[in-house]
Amino acid sequence: MAVLLGTAATIGLGSAVAQVLVPLAATLAGPADRGRVVGTVMTGLLLGILLARTVAGGLASLADWRFVYVFAAVVTAAMAVVLRRELPDLAPLVDLRYRDLLASTVRLAATQPLLRWRALYGALGFTCYFVGGGIGSAAASALFDVAGWRAVCAFGAALGAAVVLMSAVEGPLGLRPAGAVTSSPELQAP
Repeated sequence: MAVLLGTAATIGLGSAVAQVLVPLAATLAGPADRGRVVGTVMTGLLLGILLARTVAGGLASLADWRFVYVFAAVVTAAMAVVLRRELPDLAPLVDLRYRDLLASTVRLAATQPLLRWRALYGALGFTCYFVGGGIGSAAASALFDVAGWRAVCAFGAALGAAVVLMSAVEGPLGLRPAGAVTSSPELQAP
């Protein structure tokens, strides 16, 4: 039980990395490069999320399922070392208690209409992403029954590549000024 709790705690601590790296990348980038940088980071995150099952399936077919976890642990540890060594130490930009920080997000949402619109666009985009993921999983399951794991790996790689390419395009679009295209050509900020 102690191993399970320790492992769960470690996974929990590591699971916030994506939520920290995207705003950190935006903070470190200059205003002119911010959209491209955020798009690049999101591309990498989505690539990892979407291709993880494909890579895991391929690795499991070459070795066994335990190797997937060993491989993931080694890659995660290596990334932790690289990030620790390469990222700068930054002082906090504001001095707020956590409760005050949460309250500030409510104030921002209440006073910034553009923020509300772009949050809605982001929520709709992620809804499409998750619905598409469900459809992709159902298609992959059916494909496995017909063509086997190699076809599922190829399907996952193609689907992941399409999503990654779109995130690289949409990153810079999301930072255009009010009234310009936000997160897709169909959505205009009012």
